[in-house]
Amino acid sequence: MIRQNVIAIMSAGVLLGCGGALGQDAAYMPKGAKIVSCTAAEVSRGKHPASYAIDGNPKTMWHTSFRPKAKPHPHEIVIDLGQSIKVTGISYLPRQDQGVNGVIQDIECTLSEKANAWGAPAARGRLYGKVFEQYPQRTIAFEKPAVGRYLRIRSLATVTAAPFTSAAEIGIYTGKVRAAPLIALPKKKSICFALYTTQNKVLKLTAQLYPGMLPVDGEVVLEIQEGKIWNTVGKTKPVLPGWSAMFRVEGWDMTKTSPYRVRVGKETYKGIIRRDPVDKRQVVAGVFTGNSSYPWGGGRLPKQDIVDNINKIDPDVLLFTGDQIYVHSNHTTHWIRFGEIFGDMIRNRPTVCIPDDHDVGQPNIWGNGGRKVDRDTKGGYTKPAEYVNMVQRQQCWHLPDPYDPKPIAQGLTVYYTRMVVGGIDFAIIEDRKFKSGPFQFGTHKNGLAKRPDFIEKPNYNPKDYDLPGLKLLGDRQLKFLADWSRNWRGAVMKTVVSQTVFAQTSTHHGPKKSFYYVDFDANGWPQTGRRKALELMQRCAAFHVCGDQHLSSIGQYGIADWRDAGWWFCVPSISNTYPRWWQPKTPPVKALNNGIPHTGDFYDSLKNKMTIYTHTNPVPVTREPIALNERMPGFGVVRFDKPTRKITMECWPRMMPVDDPKSKQYKGWPRTITQFENDGRKAVAWLPKLDIKGVKEPVIEVINEKTGMLVYSVRMQKAAFRSPVFAKGTYTIRIGDPDSDRWQTRKGIVADDKENRDTLKITIH
Repeated sequence: MIRQNVIAIMSAGVLLGCGGALGQDAAYMPKGAKIVSCTAAEVSRGKHPASYAIDGNPKTMWHTSFRPKAKPHPHEIVIDLGQSIKVTGISYLPRQDQGVNGVIQDIECTLSEKANAWGAPAARGRLYGKVFEQYPQRTIAFEKPAVGRYLRIRSLATVTAAPFTSAAEIGIYTGKVRAAPLIALPKKKSICFALYTTQNKVLKLTAQLYPGMLPVDGEVVLEIQEGKIWNTVGKTKPVLPGWSAMFRVEGWDMTKTSPYRVRVGKETYKGIIRRDPVDKRQVVAGVFTGNSSYPWGGGRLPKQDIVDNINKIDPDVLLFTGDQIYVHSNHTTHWIRFGEIFGDMIRNRPTVCIPDDHDVGQPNIWGNGGRKVDRDTKGGYTKPAEYVNMVQRQQCWHLPDPYDPKPIAQGLTVYYTRMVVGGIDFAIIEDRKFKSGPFQFGTHKNGLAKRPDFIEKPNYNPKDYDLPGLKLLGDRQLKFLADWSRNWRGAVMKTVVSQTVFAQTSTHHGPKKSFYYVDFDANGWPQTGRRKALELMQRCAAFHVCGDQHLSSIGQYGIADWRDAGWWFCVPSISNTYPRWWQPKTPPVKALNNGIPHTGDFYDSLKNKMTIYTHTNPVPVTREPIALNERMPGFGVVRFDKPTRKITMECWPRMMPVDDPKSKQYKGWPRTITQFENDGRKAVAWLPKLDIKGVKEPVIEVINEKTGMLVYSVRMQKAAFRSPVFAKGTYTIRIGDPDSDRWQTRKGIVADDKENRDTLKITIH
């Protein structure tokens, strides 16, 4: 699409219509003008020489090189105008192929009589003051006319922040120029944004710095305000690669809110370390996934609506479940862009970030314990270990200390951990770091699919893909979940935060809406690994919140039967580059008949039981911007009401003010469940009624004495209750208060299938 409608060839050279009348006041390129020099042009993906920037053809473009390695900014192109000319301005026409890579954001223009001697620039500033889906042609008026034979255009930065520059056409003005002035370049800063968490009286905070804006050995200071005084609590130096400044403060008082500031010299970045909201009735989490930066799916549109809505909701914690960036190289640049977009909601509340595949530069992750591979489906990491560790350091170092910090293969770090906010206990896990790869099945070679991570033909047996030794979460994380499920210190309700759903919740994908049976990237595979994870979550009635699918959904897992395990809430993408749909070819085993198609009890493609309650299948929309809204973007909110143990899930579309009574959530939301619905096993027998003294909300553990297995571990709402069990037999119960470590144990308790009316009185001393 041509963004300006006048392109003409005149005898004087190439004349470009740029909003003014044709003639002296129009932009043109003198006949015989030629390129003297430029930053390397791209030739490996189709030729894009610098001459295309002045050839008069808007369908061609100059583009800097991708290979062997993109050069950092600034980039430049020098044009010989053929003679000394008085120039009053220039025009810049961005690439016209719907792409945005290389579109110049910050520009500098200089005229000179010599091609190797340059004075002060005639113009310097920012071309685009806001983010567009497509970028219009810009006219740049010089403050004063400049005279010279040689014109140098320097690209200081681009709209995508990637290390490329492109231009369809460049022209000059020699007469009157009608144009808005360039936007002043922002003042250079050292500090971009900061993330933090608090846990067990430890504050961990990472300040992300702008690369090169202070010396490598420069000092970064963390200060806390007490009254009118700023006290220094930490000093550090930037860690390379990545320019992260990390602070760990022990003995942190989690009962009070404290203003903080990160300081480099006289420059400061301020925020608030919130107190632990342990006394709040309701703890609120904002949940996100999929922050695409690509124009398709609206990734280049402003995201201030997210920040404004979150600051209105004022959640107690933010959970970013993956794909915070979508560019497979140069993570630091795009992580900084992420911070520039969302920093004003992150700086004042604890924030969790879980890197997913696109964050670490892969199409998908099957981490397989961290080994080095040349193809992701083989199970491992394709990027150098130093790069992956940098991503995890930037996004995750500020999380509470890892449960088991021992590195995996290649020295890759781990971050799975526990974090309690106001009594809500979050298990932060790494879905895919230990997951096996599917390449071994050769589905792309045996006719089942065109690629090794799919099955697209119906003639397959799900059992063939659940082989012994295959991993989902891996032994280390299963041990963590087993310990976490019994650790109720400071906790009232439990939630697992991970990258994606433990089932396959899509049937179609991509721009052409292609059907597939199996996507091995979904965590319904391997089935045995899925079952082990869900059983550990089931026994502590843990809720599950996640992302990655682009397609939002609410569902409930089934293990032995439908609806016998926990509920999940998969949140929508902030901006969705890749649509997915849930439209199974087979009807549900039992339909819900709730007015939402394709809901009910289903087998997923690998015969896992699951129940779909609602989803956000893409549909045609009329609400602008259509490129964004047709893919059902948004964010999630989860409200944990501690006295009632209720969990409310909200799913908000983008560009929808949450404080407007006319605003509506996606169909099927909000939805409220209780904590105990996350263990849907049907009772077949009952323990005696328990009457507990000394603890208001006791924790109870029930152990099957025949098998030695923990049946469940939960914190009860009150001190008198009757506990169900799921098999007849004899049980041990352990009851107490984990916060004061006071417990009582009773063995040999016989379960009664008639809900016996006996009462067992226990006093916790």
